[in-house]
Amino acid sequence: MQALRLVCKAPQRMAGLRVLPTLRYTPVVVRMTSRRMYSTTPQPPAAKPATPPPPPPPAAASGPPPPPPDFSKYNHVPKTTPEELLSFMIIGQNVTILDIRPEEEFQSAHVTGAVSGPLASLESLGTKLQRQPIFIYGTKQRGYEPQCQAQMVLAKQGHKACVIEGDVKDMVKAGFFYEAEKDTIF
Repeated sequence: MQALRLVCKAPQRMAGLRVLPTLRYTPVVVRMTSRRMYSTTPQPPAAKPATPPPPPPPAAASGPPPPPPDFSKYNHVPKTTPEELLSFMIIGQNVTILDIRPEEEFQSAHVTGAVSGPLASLESLGTKLQRQPIFIYGTKQRGYEPQCQAQMVLAKQGHKACVIEGDVKDMVKAGFFYEAEKDTIF
């Protein structure tokens, strides 16, 4: 088979030949054999790859991991996971999701459809809530004691209330939607 050669300054297509221009439009000779292109123009030597920077040192933990939820003194308080709550809602049950964090935290990010009910104002809010199951969440940083206290207050008022073992992030990971001032929940 005879190799064809062509010298050109602009890209062209001619009967089975491809001519590739360089950035400076200097002549390039291209030879095609069996559908592969090979350049016969001398190329500058390949630059040696730069050695990658050393990996960063492992990040020091900002402290010990948070302890697991402690329900030891609230064993009588009903609790559920965000996944169980979502499946309960999927089958069509009407529920109230109560966020007991302070109003500022509620405004910064909360689960869509949640009602703000800070622990301090819960006694007056309890009379305004509908008589349907109430699921309570707060923050993990403060522990689950505030949620359990809220459940006991609502139970005294005759509501069926349950504590969610998780916070906004856990609920979003389970599949809930959320509303936030900034999209920085994760």
